[in-house]
Amino acid sequence: MKTSLLLPVLLLALGCCWSCSQGNARSGAGCTVEGSTVFTEYTHAYLLSMDRQCLDSVTLSDGRFRFEVADSVAEPYPVIVRLGRSLTSDDRMDMPVIVERGTVRLDLGEYIHTSGTPLNAGIQVFLDGLQQCKDGVLANDSIAVDEIRAIFSAYYKEQILANRGNVLGLYILQNYGNNLTEEDRAAVE
Repeated sequence: MKTSLLLPVLLLALGCCWSCSQGNARSGAGCTVEGSTVFTEYTHAYLLSMDRQCLDSVTLSDGRFRFEVADSVAEPYPVIVRLGRSLTSDDRMDMPVIVERGTVRLDLGEYIHTSGTPLNAGIQVFLDGLQQCKDGVLANDSIAVDEIRAIFSAYYKEQILANRGNVLGLYILQNYGNNLTEEDRAAVE
């Protein structure tokens, strides 16, 4: 009697394992980038590699776009979402996004908001802090150029060190590192 129950239980367990593995393969292996914009002058969205090669493109529909990155995303990596009338348009908006497992949400309007995955939430933290630095500099009419450079350098250093060991820190270093003072560059290296 025990052996007659073993086969159905075993088949049920195998069926559950297969079903779960199929669901996980569909729901979490890749990355989806969903976005929207209120800017009607943009008609297309482009997904670009960091060296600005076009990986995918879509026509905006009611200001919305969606990209599916189907690879397994074993290691997160940065890409750029570009909005424009064409790929080479001078009137465009570029926004960094980290491709990692899950769904990234990107809202581009008067304010930029990125969310949905841990590293993309980190981009939002970085951008919010960068805006605070800009606001602080603009509020001070008597600030010297060297002081401005030191403020931004300190901020970039802080963000690079806070994100050391992940792709966001590397992205900030590669794209903003030329604004570091010599002392701050030495600290991050």
